[in-house]
Amino acid sequence: MKLSWGICTLFYGAVALALLVPIIKEKVWRPVGVSTLKESWVKSMGGLLLAGIFSVLAMLLQLDIAAAWPYLLGASGLYGLLSGLNLTAEARGVTLLTVGFALFSNFSDPSTVPLPLIASFLGLAFGKLFNPNAWEDFILPGTWLVGLYWLAPNISEGLLASHISLLTIFISVGLMTRTLQAFPMLAHVPVWLRPLYIGIIGGLSAWLAVQNMLLYPPFLPWVGLFAGGLVLGFLLLNPSESIESPANGAAIAVNRQEQSATPAAPQAGVIALLLLGMATLVASRLFGTAGWVVLAVGLLSNRRSGSYVSVAAMFLLARVLLQAFLTQFSANVTGINITHPYASAALFVGFAMMLILPNWLNALPATAPAVPHNDAEILNDPKRLSLILIPFVLLGLGSLLFAGLSNYFLHAEATASLLLALIVSGLGVSLLAQFYSPQARALPLFATLLTLAGALVSPEILDWGNEAEKGQKLVVLGVALVLVLLIAFLTQRLGSGRKPIQVS
Repeated sequence: MKLSWGICTLFYGAVALALLVPIIKEKVWRPVGVSTLKESWVKSMGGLLLAGIFSVLAMLLQLDIAAAWPYLLGASGLYGLLSGLNLTAEARGVTLLTVGFALFSNFSDPSTVPLPLIASFLGLAFGKLFNPNAWEDFILPGTWLVGLYWLAPNISEGLLASHISLLTIFISVGLMTRTLQAFPMLAHVPVWLRPLYIGIIGGLSAWLAVQNMLLYPPFLPWVGLFAGGLVLGFLLLNPSESIESPANGAAIAVNRQEQSATPAAPQAGVIALLLLGMATLVASRLFGTAGWVVLAVGLLSNRRSGSYVSVAAMFLLARVLLQAFLTQFSANVTGINITHPYASAALFVGFAMMLILPNWLNALPATAPAVPHNDAEILNDPKRLSLILIPFVLLGLGSLLFAGLSNYFLHAEATASLLLALIVSGLGVSLLAQFYSPQARALPLFATLLTLAGALVSPEILDWGNEAEKGQKLVVLGVALVLVLLIAFLTQRLGSGRKPIQVS
C-alpha cells in the first residue's frame, strides 16, 4: 500500500507550516542549553528504563511483542530526546507525528503493521509518562498510530489506502487549522463566532481535499464529522484555564501557569461529559469505530486545547483500542455481555480501581506545584532523581501488571468488561474530579491507555489463563498481591503529603 504523492505532499506541507510559522512568528525555537540536555537525559532515561524492563519481560515470557522491541525503545528514546529540546509540546507532537507517518504510511502487508504500531504507541506512552504536562506531544502522534492500528486489520485491502488517505487528509487539515489560529485574523472575530469560523474553514478545506484527491463520494459525509469535531474542540474548553496552548517557548513559565490555574467547577465537567457523550454516540452510530478517530483529530485542531480536550481525545483513543481488543480476542463479535457473572464482577473491579487511582496519583510529582531546581543538583542527588523516576516507573509497571493479570485470570470478554469500566469511570473521574493541577486531569485516562496497550500486547497470557489450573492461578495471585503491596509501600514512602485529589 502506498499513498499518492498528492496526499503525501499535503501532509508534509501541513507539517512544514505547523513547524515553521510558530518558529518565525513567535520564536519558539531557542538555543539548547546544557541544563536542558541534562533534563532531557533524565527524562529519556526514565522512558528507556521502563521500555527496557518491559522488553526483557516480554522476551522472558516469549510474547510476540518482544520482536518489536526496536519500535518500543525507539519511540521512547525519541520522545525523551525531544522533550529536552526547547520546543513546545505542539512542535514535539508534530515532529513525532511526522516520524510515525514516514515509518508507517507505506507498507505492503497490512498484517505486519499492527505489532510495530502498538509497540510504538506503548513506547511513546512510556516516554510521555515522565513528562505529564501539555498533552499535544502524545495525542497528535498517538491519534495517527491508533487510527492506523484500527484501519490496517479491519478494512479490506482494496479500500485500505483510501481510508488511510482520508485520515491523512483530516490530520493535515487539522494541522493547518491549528496554524491558522496563530495569526491575528481571529482577534477581530467575536469569541462566540470563532468555533463556527474555524469549523467552516476546516470543513471546506477538508471537503476540497477529499473531493479532489480521493474522488470517492461515500467519504464526503465524513467531512461533517470532522467539522463537528472542530467545533466540539472549542465547546470543551475549560473556562478555568485561560492560557493558550504553549506557543511562547517558555516551558517553565507555562508549566507554572498551568499549575496555578484554579480547578474548574464540577458543572463545567458535567457539560463536557454530556457534549462528549453525544458526539461519541453520533460518531459511532453513523461512522463506526473509525468515526472516533476522526472526531479525535477534529478535537486536536483547536490550538487552545486545554485539559478537557486532552481528556476527550484520550477517551476516544481508549475506546478505539478497546474495540480493537474485542475484535481480535473476543469470540462474541457483537460486543460483551456485562450481565455475565464474570463480566459483571470485572466491571465492578474496574470502577473500584479507577476511584482509588486519584489518591494514588496524589503521590506523583506531576500533581505537585513546580519547584525550581537545578538540573545538576538533580543528577547529583539520588533522592531527587528517584522522586522523578521511581513513581512513574511504578505507575507504568502497575498498569502493565494489571493488564497482564486481567488477561490471565479472566477470559477475553470479562477482561474487556474491566477495560470498559476503566475507560468510562476514568472519563468521569478526569472531568469531575478537583485536581490540584489541570494537567493531572488526564492522568487517569492516560493510565487506562497504558493498561489497554498492555492487554493488547499480551494476548498469549489469555491462553495461559484458560489452560491454567486453579492452584496455579492462586500462586500467581499471591505473587501479584505481594507486588501490589510493595508498590503501595513505595508510593507511601515517596509521597510528600500533598494536597489530596478530591473526587466529586
